[in-house]
Amino acid sequence: MQKDAVEDARPSPLGLGLCLLFAVSVCSSAGVVFDILTTTKGVHPFLAVFWRLIIQSTVQFIPFILSLKKEWRNDQEKKMLKYDEETLEPQLVTTSSKEQDRGNAQKHNHEDEFLPRYLKSLPLCCISGFLLGVYYSTWVYSLNYTSLTHSLLWVSMGPIVINGWSWFLHLIGKNQCILSIFAMSVSATVFQHRKPSLLETLGVFFGICGAIIILLGVQQIDSLDRKENETNNHLPTFYGDAVAFSGAVAVSVNWIIGQKLRSFLPIWIYVFPVIGTATLASLTFALMDKNDPVTWNGYTGRSVFGFLSREYFLFALYLGIGPGIGGHTLLSTLLKYVSPLVVSTAMLCEPIIGSIIGYFFGLQPLPDVYTWIGGSILMIGIVFVIVGETRADEKDVDPNCDQSYDPIQQDNSSYGSIQE
Repeated sequence: MQKDAVEDARPSPLGLGLCLLFAVSVCSSAGVVFDILTTTKGVHPFLAVFWRLIIQSTVQFIPFILSLKKEWRNDQEKKMLKYDEETLEPQLVTTSSKEQDRGNAQKHNHEDEFLPRYLKSLPLCCISGFLLGVYYSTWVYSLNYTSLTHSLLWVSMGPIVINGWSWFLHLIGKNQCILSIFAMSVSATVFQHRKPSLLETLGVFFGICGAIIILLGVQQIDSLDRKENETNNHLPTFYGDAVAFSGAVAVSVNWIIGQKLRSFLPIWIYVFPVIGTATLASLTFALMDKNDPVTWNGYTGRSVFGFLSREYFLFALYLGIGPGIGGHTLLSTLLKYVSPLVVSTAMLCEPIIGSIIGYFFGLQPLPDVYTWIGGSILMIGIVFVIVGETRADEKDVDPNCDQSYDPIQQDNSSYGSIQE
């Protein structure tokens, strides 16, 4: 009885609030540290991402193994319990009934066991990790060609991108031939979307208006030429803003896949393969860059193992443990006790906090009036999208139905379905 009470114990609201504030603040500092590494220290942007992710993967390896071992033991206990139940059953049924019951039991056990479901979900984990690597790489790369504030604002447009994608799927939902092209690459459940609500659509409209106002403040100077003239204070450019926005598109799909997988995967078991794949993706991007090549030798800002040098190690260690573990992983853990609406809304403070930190570190000037006005309208639009999506999801939830994603059962599901 006492054990159940301990397991069901909920942290205090004050403790949850402090953890949320800490996680958001740590996440907000990542852009500043990346900007210092790539701008001041001259580290290759993709290598800076690789350094952060390789350290984060290393730290998460032991929790991953322990969690996997725990789930393996749970599977063994389920098998033993099922075996005991079968051996104690009275042998009063016919042979044909025995064989049928045995087949149903094996199928039931296969679906209930965790490890088969996990192995079946690994391809989606790899896709999610690759997109996460694209997100980090494009975001950090954009810091060299636009201001820190613009980069943080554009990369935060994930909810608006997801809602726009939902409208796109809804509009083409009647054409199953077109939709099947998208559904064949990833499990069909990833692409099942309802019609966006009025509040979500209003949020997208506000977001687009805010984005247009932000772009009005961008001087029409080629960002590639600008890089040679700027030192620490990058002025906004169309090129840098576009790169940051591409990161928002990538992380949006990552969120959709992660939402499905996290419905049954424990946090460490989900995060480790995703971060591992993102690590390999960022390293691949760095090695493929012919204009700014990297090397395997030495410990410089252009070396794969440069993070082991005294000059870069503390920066990479902070990025991996701070924003990596204490930021995003902590936020994922808080979702067990705090609603996604609260976490998503709190993350909207990241552009504000990150810009303030960047200003005090001398990495950027104060944002112009277009950024203040457009950024505020953009944030309001994102809030509308998050609130509208949360309300719609609460209406769609069936309390008598298990909403968890099962990759085994998806083998027999149809592709290209749209929820109205």
